[in-house]
Amino acid sequence: YGYPGTYASSSVAIGYGAGYGDLNETFKAYRYQDVIIGQSALGGAFLPSASLTQFNTIVGTEAGYNGTSIKNSTLLGYQAGFNITSGFGNIGLGASSTANVTTGHGNISIGNNTYLPSGTANNQLNIGSILFGALPATSTAFTLPTSGSIGIGSSSPFSKFAIHTNNGDTA
Repeated sequence: YGYPGTYASSSVAIGYGAGYGDLNETFKAYRYQDVIIGQSALGGAFLPSASLTQFNTIVGTEAGYNGTSIKNSTLLGYQAGFNITSGFGNIGLGASSTANVTTGHGNISIGNNTYLPSGTANNQLNIGSILFGALPATSTAFTLPTSGSIGIGSSSPFSKFAIHTNNGDTA
């Protein structure tokens, strides 16, 4: 890391402004075991406070751009996870995936321009803006989930498995 105010340990950053810290060293940016590839990936120009990120794989121009406390996340694609500030364990695959998430954790968003029902909620699923779900809480033990739901065509399923039709749909 060749940027003032940016400190890294066991991290890799490739690309102009990748993993960028505060140029004036007002706030420090600490990167720990991150893989950051892409122009301005995990590199917002103005940090509002000290920044600590760790154990992330962030690939794509401006992916994780506003990240100040992203941990254990995988963000792949142009501006994937752009607004995540303190999320944990999020997966965003596709351009602008998880763009509305700011502080949620355990979310999965797959597809271009996919948004989750809430930017601050946890354990949400959006695949291609057609398949939505509420992921069950997990533990370290191998157990089948007892909660969660899947909705096709709805970001708020009314039961464990719900298919919503559009107005005028006859199928």
